[in-house]
Amino acid sequence: MRDFQGGVQGGWKGHRGQWESVRGRPWNGRERERERLRLRDEGGGWRLDRHGIRSGIGDGIRVALAVALAHEATPRHARRHGSCRLRRVLVPTLLALLPLGACDDSPVEPQETPAAEVGVVVNSVDRSLTVFPVDSPQAAFTIGLAPDGSPVTLAARGAYVVVPLGTVPAAAVVDLRERAVIHTVALPEGSSATGAAFINDSIALVANPGRNSVTPINVLRGTAGAEIAVGRYPQAIIAVGDTAYILNAELGPDFSPDGPGTITVLAGAPLAVLRTITLSGTNPGSAAADADGRLYVIDSGSFGAADGSLSVIDRGTLTETAHVTGFGDFPSGAALDDSGRLFVASFAYGIVVWETHAGTFSRGPDAAVTPGGIASTSGLAVDSQGRLYAAKPECTEPSSVFRLTGTFEVAEEIPAGTCPFGIVFTTIPAPEA
Repeated sequence: MRDFQGGVQGGWKGHRGQWESVRGRPWNGRERERERLRLRDEGGGWRLDRHGIRSGIGDGIRVALAVALAHEATPRHARRHGSCRLRRVLVPTLLALLPLGACDDSPVEPQETPAAEVGVVVNSVDRSLTVFPVDSPQAAFTIGLAPDGSPVTLAARGAYVVVPLGTVPAAAVVDLRERAVIHTVALPEGSSATGAAFINDSIALVANPGRNSVTPINVLRGTAGAEIAVGRYPQAIIAVGDTAYILNAELGPDFSPDGPGTITVLAGAPLAVLRTITLSGTNPGSAAADADGRLYVIDSGSFGAADGSLSVIDRGTLTETAHVTGFGDFPSGAALDDSGRLFVASFAYGIVVWETHAGTFSRGPDAAVTPGGIASTSGLAVDSQGRLYAAKPECTEPSSVFRLTGTFEVAEEIPAGTCPFGIVFTTIPAPEA
């Protein structure tokens, strides 16, 4: 085994393939990158209760009303002589505590909690989620996931988040309304769980790179279904409606790319393989879908070879219609905005911008966006308002996520945990009446 970055003795086995630790346990590519970053770096406000309801009445008013109710519950003969005195004390107190609008005689309508869009970040070293409302990002909160594992991917739909736990063969199911893990779903032994996507409101697929399969899990029941065989080393999933596109790295026995990558397309009930698409690039690791029937797949290539590329898939014909090289070393994340700009992250340079309509870079690897002045990005995503977010690759201490302006300046720096990787956005539904 050779030494990497002068640090841990371990063998590189291909991007999102494996590092092999000194104990002989395989690490997947993102775990390897997390360790590389760690070695490199060494040397109030928005809060809902558990039912999603905000309180609209102060504690002082509660006390005063409690006194009033207790008084009214007292037998009349026992309070006859004290009633006037109590009124003289209680009425001014209530008037002082109630807002001016309380004098309105109209019926009081219950306050509704609107649906809220939140960003969810998975922190690999902390094994936690950072959750922040997009309208008040400094009101972020943290949810612990598990005592062990190496989470680097996640999927969200409504109030539910699924997080594959990597070295632990399981997936955590989180309810954002409860701010807690509600299920830890066991996966087959040797899963190396990485990659997930929802195909409907209750079923998510989790990839098992170590077993060349995916497993459906029911997030409401906390149960797992039978494995479905796919290509070699599936490491990411993207779903469009009820159709799932499984990105298979096609790694060989040495965990390096062994020929072109593939995509397994699953659909139907029960889920079945529709087609396997062979790509021109190697080691596909992320993808984004547009509204016009195309899927943009980022082929990460081999680590250090600067052979990252883009495969464009027609989702109607399930064929690759274009292959574009020039994406540099180790591209590893993709996000698409409504104008057709494809943002691609890399630990090696930051973020490039590919204009899908023009078929060209507006910011290539040589002129990449460097969020916060850092020429490296560990994850990115776009919210419903088209704003770009980038994770700061810091794996030795609590990190952050940058929200960028249209000119890629930092508009907001949002606190996160240690080693943030994946970012997703979801809208937590308003509680039912």
